[in-house]
Parts: sequence; C-alpha cells; structure tokens
Amino acid sequence: SMNFLAAFLLLQMAGDAPLNGTDVSSTAASTAASPTAASAAASTDASTEESAFWMLCALTERLLPEHYTTAMVGVRVDTLVLSELLDERSPQIAAVLRETGLDLSIVATQWLLLGFVNALPTETTLRVWDLLVVIGARALLAAALATLTLLEPTLLQNAGSFEAVYATLRHPQPHALDCDRFVHLMLDELSSLTDEALHEKRARHRVAVIREDEQREEARKRHRAAAAAAKDAAPML
Repeated sequence: SMNFLAAFLLLQMAGDAPLNGTDVSSTAASTAASPTAASAAASTDASTEESAFWMLCALTERLLPEHYTTAMVGVRVDTLVLSELLDERSPQIAAVLRETGLDLSIVATQWLLLGFVNALPTETTLRVWDLLVVIGARALLAAALATLTLLEPTLLQNAGSFEAVYATLRHPQPHALDCDRFVHLMLDELSSLTDEALHEKRARHRVAVIREDEQREEARKRHRAAAAAAKDAAPML
C-alpha cells in the first residue's frame, strides 16, 4: 500500500515534468546538450521526490498516525466506525452485505489505507485528498459513505450474489466519474459526522480492537506454551 501512495504522490508532485503536450524528445535533447539543463533537471527530480517524501510523512505521521503500523489499529477502528455509520445511514446497503455474507472491511481497508487511490478516478481522488489534508481522516469516512451511496442502486440490484456485490465494491470507478457530485455527497456526510461524534465512535471501537489484539496475543502465548510442553514431554530417541 505504501508503494501505491508513494507513486501517487510522486506523480502529483511532478509539476515541472514535461507534460500537457510539451515535446519530451526536444527537452531530452536540450538536457543532453547542456550540462546546466541536466543539472536543473536533476534538481527538479530531487525537489519532486523530497516534496513527495514530506507529504508521505505528513500522511502517515500526522493525518493517519495509526493506520500504517504493524497492528493497523487506526484503519481497523475506522472500518468498524464505517460499518456502524452504514447501519445508521444506509440500512439497505448494510442488509445487502449481511445477506451476501460480505465483510465490508474486505474493500474498506484498502479504501482507507490508500486514500481511494486505486478505487476512484484520479480527479475524484484528488478532491478526496484535498478534504483529507484540510480536515483529516473524517474525509475518508465521508468518501467511503459517498462511494456506497453511488453504488447503492447496483448493490440492491445484485443483492444475494456475493460475486456481483464484491465486484461492484471493488470497482466503483464508473460510478464516481462526476467529481463535483461526489464532493457534494461527501460534504453532506461531513455535515452530520462531527469531530465529536467521530471521536465517540472511535473510542468505543478502539476498545474492541485493543481487546481483540490482547486476546490474540494471549492465544499465541498459550499455543507457544503448549508446544514447548509437548516438546519437553516427548520421549528422547
């Protein structure tokens, strides 16, 4: 997931690259003929990479500090929050997911970890990132709810088919081409998802996630202890 984010940021930070009809071959020729031009090009590349690096740091250390850890506590908590919000705001979609036996976290984890880089059209994704930088992770939850709202007719039509529902959730791009409409849907979701409400939901689900990790660690310890005891009890050959 970090590779996707790094590549996306490098592409967006490359503002001085020869794009939009610029003759790439002539640019390369002038660079080869002039040491000064070559030096300037190298400096531009370094500047692009540095900007992408610091943006990646801001994302992983400030905006989403618990998402990119070994336990991924942040993204697991937000996935549970998303499921709760879906039950509250779109009970029909939630019912379809339950009926098909599809756990929303299968797709939502990637949505939240990658900031929708691989889920939405580029222009729509950039709008999501604008709001992410301004207001934080709340924007990603709003984007997830907006995506599900756009997918609702197709999901309801395919209710009962795990494969069709999963394919719809995995490939929402055709439904999100109108970035202006998508942003309006996000803003509608954000208007009713206050920082205070999000903090309360996160705190509640965080307790469950931490308890799950503790139980898993206790199970590992019991397994290791049982394996060690069985090894000690085994007869020497």
